[in-house]
Amino acid sequence: MTCQTRQPDRLAQPQSDVDLLESFVRWAAAQLNLDLIERPDGACELVRRTETPDGPTIESVSAFCWPGSRAPGEVAGQRVTPITGRAPLVEWFHDALQAQGPAVHARPKYQPSGVHDFSNQLFSAYTVENGNVHLGGCLFDDRPFLRLTYRSPALDRIEHYYFNENGTPIDTETVQSLGLNEIVPAGPYPPRMTGQQMTLLVHAGQRHIESVAPPLENGVRSTEAASEKGQLSEPIAATIIWAKHVTGKLRFTIGETFADLPFEGWARMFVPPPFHCEASGVDSFHLGATDDGRIVAADEIATCDKSGKRVVRCELVECSVSGQHVLEKLTRTCPVSGQPALQDQFTICQVCQQEVSNIVLKNGICQACRQLIPVPIDDPRIVWLLGEYPGLDRFRKWQLSETESVYIAQAATWWKRLLVVIDKETSQVHRLAHRSGFGSRWTDLEPAEREELLEF
Repeated sequence: MTCQTRQPDRLAQPQSDVDLLESFVRWAAAQLNLDLIERPDGACELVRRTETPDGPTIESVSAFCWPGSRAPGEVAGQRVTPITGRAPLVEWFHDALQAQGPAVHARPKYQPSGVHDFSNQLFSAYTVENGNVHLGGCLFDDRPFLRLTYRSPALDRIEHYYFNENGTPIDTETVQSLGLNEIVPAGPYPPRMTGQQMTLLVHAGQRHIESVAPPLENGVRSTEAASEKGQLSEPIAATIIWAKHVTGKLRFTIGETFADLPFEGWARMFVPPPFHCEASGVDSFHLGATDDGRIVAADEIATCDKSGKRVVRCELVECSVSGQHVLEKLTRTCPVSGQPALQDQFTICQVCQQEVSNIVLKNGICQACRQLIPVPIDDPRIVWLLGEYPGLDRFRKWQLSETESVYIAQAATWWKRLLVVIDKETSQVHRLAHRSGFGSRWTDLEPAEREELLEF
């Protein structure tokens, strides 16, 4: 699972301007270890608590109120004004965050932080009949994204721009899915990233923003215009956001049998993958075991009507005689119908003497022998037959049918009928018999008669 990316001119913001500014102030305060005190009268105060040998000291950093709030005019000797993108506090945040390095570290507020948080969600997706599922391995690693925070051209609000670790912009959907728009400080021990790596990533993001910043009416880009006015032309804050990526495998165990399912993806937006049943080709979250010890999709397990064995449904065939669903190895293919049938559902045809399924028999004679069709002497099959056995050329009237493996040919004169059953591949004659023109019973020719007729 990889991050979907695109390169729009500017990335749309998922929050309103007011919400965006408020979330930024709250995050920046936490990042700088400041306490945000919100008073009932609507005034807000940022204070820094410092431990000294003489005890804790509290320093008031700034007083303000959220836009639209009716706060008193002064708190702790400081004037209370609504916070906006042009407020001095925002510039103070810029200086304080810049002092911490090329970028500060953060993480999404809501994401699994370890295997325990992740595994409960993962295991609950699967049902394993008479078995269980557990992790056969799981690795969490942190992958960096860059957020650059700017004052907007009007300087009354802020905007965030997001990039992946290659400096490529990512779309709003990805930002929201990974929780990059709701972040908290990464903690005292963030993942390692050198100052040089952070600087290169920040510069890559800045270059992109400068390349797509919309021009003003005089043709000067917004970031350049801000610089000309002596205001911020660099980010208020550069933030490396560490999103959790997970790689591992699930192990499903039923008795002594097990099957593994590899997985990977972003921990926050991870969706448990279905188990792919190789035997049936079905993806499923419900697993079971066959009698021969394979873990498969449980809904694809069926019972053989003959042996009682639990197997994969697609491994069963329908007996064309009894209608039972049975293992293929318990059946044979009928040479006349081409359909499978249980081996105990075959009988020898009284005419061609092939073993055929009972469904094609009538009065002991198979369908192929009952439905011979007159064919001309130049029919390719008759030509082949006479070419193999020239002695049969004395007969000029032929009827023919065929099964999967043999031709069944009958020749006729006014006093005699001749039956020839010949193998399609080997040209071996399986039966050579005759009867009178008005008889119904076929009699095999004596060896001498066979030799004379077939000209061995």
